[in-house]
Order: sequence, then structure tokens, then C-alpha cells
Amino acid sequence: MPLQESLDLGASYDAWPFYVVCDVSQSMWHKNWHPNESLSPHYIMNSSFAGMMEAIDRDISARHIAHLSVIAFHNMATVVTPLCEIADGAPTAPIYTLPKGWQTDYADVFRKLGTVIRQDTARLTEQGRHVKGPAVFFITDGQPEVGGKRQADEVWLRERDKLMDPQFPYRPRIIALGLGAVDERTLSRIATDDPAGAACIADTGATPADLLRSIIEIIIFSVTHSSASGSFVFETPQGMRRVV
Repeated sequence: MPLQESLDLGASYDAWPFYVVCDVSQSMWHKNWHPNESLSPHYIMNSSFAGMMEAIDRDISARHIAHLSVIAFHNMATVVTPLCEIADGAPTAPIYTLPKGWQTDYADVFRKLGTVIRQDTARLTEQGRHVKGPAVFFITDGQPEVGGKRQADEVWLRERDKLMDPQFPYRPRIIALGLGAVDERTLSRIATDDPAGAACIADTGATPADLLRSIIEIIIFSVTHSSASGSFVFETPQGMRRVV
């Protein structure tokens, strides 16, 4: 079933931040997992983001409200593209090449998200913008791992909980999108309940390349349709099924 929130008719928003968070640990790009580099999740994401921005820019509703950022994470999280407004025919910041890393540090990426979202929403409100609660598309293909060992759930959940502090008015909606070795329980703990998010996992037999293309298509769909309706819209990507 599609996810669609109730429209808040009491507010008029003119800035809606969307964050695409990408796992770039070794299982997303290393030749041991992906002998054909052009079919690796990392390659597909790198080659798709410019087209994603262009597709969103062509939508008149998204152009007036949507702001987009790309964050990559491995053993550390990096802002690849700072939050930029989709307006005037082009984004205000370029899409840079995604880095490559080794580990999957969930704690660091949630810590980074907490810092970045607070800074971005503060900047927008200082500019007099009316900011709608951010949405995060969290793409990962593995369990949290640091130092060659599974990262304890309590370590990364502590950082996620800080991000989702009920007192923070711009705590984000998180859509968890899992492929590869990530399990349903982890995805369901990444996704948010308030505001309502979703968790989707790859169907058996779905290829990473096809899944990433489908995910990019759904991100475009979600940003453009949400911007047009004023309420968050999301559909399960082809080749995936809903966990939450």
C-alpha cells in the first residue's frame, strides 16, 4: 500500500528538505561482491543522481518547495551534496562523486544527520522559510559494522534517538530501503513511527542494479508527488516488499 500522510491544511510550507542517505561500504562496490563494476549499487547511484535532480527540477511543484541533499556513509558520514533548493532550472549545488569506504557505521551517520538537519532547518527558518518536516531515504545493504564487528544496536540507536527527539520540531521521517545482507529487524528500527515512515527489503532474486534503479525512480516519484500534494507520498519500489 502507498504511504500517504494526512495533509496539514493549517500550514503553508515553502521549503521541504529531502535527504538521500547512501551506504558506500565495501559491499556496495567491491569486486568480490560485484565483479562487473557497472552493475554495482555504488556505480548505479553515482550515475543516477544527476538525472534524479534533473527529473525533480522538471516538476513545477518540486521546483517551488523541494530541497535535496545527498549524504554518504561508511566508517564515517560525509555530506556529498549540501541541501540545495530545486529552483530556477538547476540545483544550487553540484552532485559530487560518492566516496568508497569499508565499514557500515550507523552511529556516525545518524550523528551526522542530527547535526546537518538541525543546521539546515535553522538556516531555512532564519531566512523566513516555512519548513515542512524533512524526509530521509536511507539506502543500505548491510548490517551496522565497525572494526570488523557488528555494531551494537544500543550504540547506533542512541544516535538515532537523539535525531528523533520528540522536542525537535524537525525530526525527520525515515524511509529505510534495504538490499543485500541487511535484515528486516534492522530496517524496521531505522524507519520512523512518528512521523510515519516505512521499511522495505529486497525480494529474493532481485538484482542490486535493478533495485537501485527502482529506488531512484521512487525517490523521484515521492519528491514530486509529495511536493504537489503537500503531504508525504511513497510507494514500495519494484523488487522490494514492505517490512513496516
